[in-house]
Amino acid sequence: MTHIAVAEQVRSGRIADPRLAWAIAHPENFPLDVNRAPRDMLLRVPGLGARAVDRIIAARRHAAIRLVDLDRLTGGARKIGPFVATADWRPSGDVDPVAIQSPEKIRQLDLFGAPPARALPASGL
Repeated sequence: MTHIAVAEQVRSGRIADPRLAWAIAHPENFPLDVNRAPRDMLLRVPGLGARAVDRIIAARRHAAIRLVDLDRLTGGARKIGPFVATADWRPSGDVDPVAIQSPEKIRQLDLFGAPPARALPASGL
């Protein structure tokens, strides 16, 4: 995906996370090996915050991090999976930025708006 295409998706609202947009615009940096990557590069992975990165760095001092360990340390490997490699797992294929994003936030229903149109039941007359 080109930089222009990523920028257009960010502007249109299809990609809401700026780190996700950066990661997609810079595919040469990914997948990132969590067992060797420096802290500043781990912080660029969409879905990894400072606390999760600190946990990863502390854990990799003792043993190589596997996918199960990554899931336990970060609280979920679904979002970060396409961007990282572990001792036992490496992603394959292209990344779909829209599929990786978290689901849409729950929307408050409008109490005073018009109710959705319903079809009237067919009468047997």
